[in-house]
Amino acid sequence: MSLRPQNQCNACAYTWYPRGKHLSIRCPRCSSRNIEVVRPPERSSSGCGPVVLVAILVLGAIVWATSRSGGGSSSPSSSAEPVVASTADASGAAISKPASEINSASIPQSGPAASETAMQTVPASEVSTAEEAASETSGATSAGAASPSKPTYATSFDCTKATHDDEIAICEDPGLAAMDVELAELYQSALKTISDPKALARSESGWVMARNMCDGDLDCLRRAYGERIGQFKGSLGSPPLLPAEASPEKP
Repeated sequence: MSLRPQNQCNACAYTWYPRGKHLSIRCPRCSSRNIEVVRPPERSSSGCGPVVLVAILVLGAIVWATSRSGGGSSSPSSSAEPVVASTADASGAAISKPASEINSASIPQSGPAASETAMQTVPASEVSTAEEAASETSGATSAGAASPSKPTYATSFDCTKATHDDEIAICEDPGLAAMDVELAELYQSALKTISDPKALARSESGWVMARNMCDGDLDCLRRAYGERIGQFKGSLGSPPLLPAEASPEKP
């Protein structure tokens, strides 16, 4: 389409493009001088619209294919701008921080720093409750450590109050515990029948002191109990139950 001004004859309606001038003197067909200039119609943008759209689509496809083939190894967020998030400080004012800082603060940490952070965020009431529970647990553990590791057996004395090594060994050994019960029964029976109970009580106290010298030696304790039970039963070869000076004189 020509961009020159078009002439039109108002007499015969003939149109033409003049040479060198924008308006001819007369009509080439009827020689009329009633001529006017007809401006060319404005160019519509609708004609190039589809071409532009196709060009945009082709360009977008090229960019997508290039980014997919060349940027597969890189992280999708590496080329993106840092995201800025808003947080609030202690006074309530909004503060903008990069998302990386916020994410790193929200990720659970391990090690001493994590434990310190946890202690700072736990209320004081919960901390005190946890400390009380820990103290109770440690107290129970220490009490369990102080208690005998072996089971105790029935004896003539209270094993919970045993302090000497010989007493503890007797409580923890079933054979010695049975011998102790038997000796206590023989002693009580002898007190009721012997003529000098006080001398028997002194003799028993002396034997207990001698037994204490065995400490935790089980063989020594077994020998001491065996000899003492033999004295009460009058076994052959056993020493006398009472010393000779404590024996009552015959009339």
